[in-house]
Amino acid sequence: MSSIHAFTPASRPAGELDRALDIVRHHVAAAENGSVVSLQTLVDAFERETLEDALRRTRGNRARAARLLMTTERIFNYRVRRLGIDWKRFKPAM
Repeated sequence: MSSIHAFTPASRPAGELDRALDIVRHHVAAAENGSVVSLQTLVDAFERETLEDALRRTRGNRARAARLLMTTERIFNYRVRRLGIDWKRFKPAM
């Protein structure tokens, strides 16, 4: 007999949802002013903010940032490259 495991999302910092909503509000406001905003643009903006926040919190450590976002290093690095994020700028100056 197999057991069923319920999916329980990880707890998120209180401001994370607010930041995501701010991104959406910004792009929706631009759309109301006549700009065209695609779903992909919204997703990319949110993903960029999330990846940069993880890099900021881990001081540029991509392996830790991937674990923080509960993904693999490979997927994390792929997304960082796809969005053109310079992960080195989050490392502390030596």
